[in-house]
Parts: sequence; structure tokens; C-alpha cells
Amino acid sequence: MTKADILQPKRHVGSNQHPSIGQLALQGLAKPTNLYIAPSFQHMFMDIIQFLRSDQLVANIQSYFGVQVTPVTKDFDEVYTKKNNGYQASNNKYECVINNKFWYYLFKFGTELGDELFYSMFIPFWFWNIDGAVGRRVILVWAIVMCIGQAVKDIVRWSRPEYPAVKLQNKWVLEYGMPSTHAMVGVSIPFSVLLFTLNRYQYNIMVGLVLAVLWCTLICVSRVYLGMHSVLDIIAGLALSILLMVPLVPLVDQFDNYFITSPTGPLLCLVLSILTIIYYPASDKWTPTRGDSTMIVSVCVGVQSGSWLNYPSF
Repeated sequence: MTKADILQPKRHVGSNQHPSIGQLALQGLAKPTNLYIAPSFQHMFMDIIQFLRSDQLVANIQSYFGVQVTPVTKDFDEVYTKKNNGYQASNNKYECVINNKFWYYLFKFGTELGDELFYSMFIPFWFWNIDGAVGRRVILVWAIVMCIGQAVKDIVRWSRPEYPAVKLQNKWVLEYGMPSTHAMVGVSIPFSVLLFTLNRYQYNIMVGLVLAVLWCTLICVSRVYLGMHSVLDIIAGLALSILLMVPLVPLVDQFDNYFITSPTGPLLCLVLSILTIIYYPASDKWTPTRGDSTMIVSVCVGVQSGSWLNYPSF
């Protein structure tokens, strides 16, 4: 493999569009600049990026947890080589065996903590049985973090892992992978719940912190186990979510107070949501990210409008 092959990001098969921002940025690391960077450091950095993004690392993690992938045709490797040149390989070219059912069902459960089924149960339960004020703040943080993460996916346009890794879930296969929005949910929901309840309830902070870390870890590892994200996707999702939550958490109290007390609160929330959908970044192929973002902002608008109508009941 040449240096150029290492530095070239993966592209979606059949795409004839211009390189994405993520591709240009990664390619730009190989171009000479006026800023001096030690060659050894630059090479080491690129090696780390390539290692964290490699499909083989995902396959190794899957193998560690009992996923065995074997080709069923002699020309299997050739078929997948042709795929990079414009030919589509069918999924029946390999055989996947789950040797450890415990890890499989645990990580299937873990990935559901970032899907619609979880949202549809967690959000109503929290509002009806625990604390609507905390719920509004958590939903606001979750909606902003998720919409930004989904938009970044269609801007960067990095594909999901391929063979020798195997996808054990097909639900989000049409989406790009960078960053992992499941990882972003794994940070935004449990840690915002922790932060917004610290001054409202008395409980052991260390227990809450451990539960939040375990929640986040389960979601992140599940995405790699299922072959849906590279380790680099996960790290990027965690970093982006933390970066966004630093200013969001202290500001969200002011946002929440305005949305439920101001006569123009619901209108502003609705207008911002519509603008988010209209000016959502275009991708070079159809992906469900725009529809998911629409669902997310719809939930946020519904929660804020309902709270405004019932204020000061909440």
C-alpha cells in the first residue's frame, strides 16, 4: 500500500460528486504547508488515524467478542477488491457465526439505547413519573447535539466499516458513519440527566457517574461490535458531544426559561426547527439523516410547546 492509498479516505461507491470537506481535510494533511511539522510526528499521527479507522480493527473487536466471519467463495477477496472499483459485492459472499450469544444480546440492547424505541419509552416515562423540568433541559441538549451530529455526517461523508468487518445491523446502513451519533447520545442523555439533577435531588454522585459511564460505554462498544462504526467514529462522536455540551449545559437553563415563559417562546422554537430542516446540508446520496433530524426537532418542539401551554404546572 502506497502513502497515497493510506491518505485517501474511503468514498461511497458510484459517487461522482466533488470530494467532501472530510476528504479534503484528510488529504490536506499530506500537502506541504508553511507550518513546519516534524515528519515523524506527522507520520505517527496519520498512522494512528488510519489504525483507528481501519476495518480490520473493527473485525478484531468483533472476533474478540465471538463473531466469526469466514468467506464462502474462493474469489471472496477479489469480489471485495472489485467493489472498490465500482462493482457491488453481495452479502452472501461471507458467513457470519455468533459464538457468544451473551455479548450479542447485550450489545443489541445497548444499541437500542440510541434508537427511537428507547426515545419513545424514556421521554414519556421521565415526564410522567420523574421531573418535567429536567426532562425539558435534557431534550433540548439532546436535540441540539443530535442535529449537529447528523449534519456533520452528511458533510464529512465517511463510509461505514466494510469487510473484513461485518455489519450485524442493517437499520442505519445507508447513513455515513463519521461521527457516531449513537456515541453522542451516549454522552448527551445520561450525563445531562446527571448534571441537571445534581442540584435538585440528593443521591450518591459517584453512583450516578458510574451509571452514566456504563451507559455510554455500552452504547459505544455496541456500535463497533455490530460493525456500524469504526473506533475513530466513536471517538469523534464522544469528543464532539463533549465539546458541544460544555457551553450548552450552562446556557440551557436560560433557553428553557425563555421557551416556557415568553409569549414568543413556542413560535421561536418552531421557526428555528423549520430553518434547521430547510437548511440541512445536502449529501451526495440519499440518507435518512435529514428525516431523523426532522423527527428530533419535532420532539423538541412538541415538548417545549406542551410545557409552555401547561406552565406553571411543570
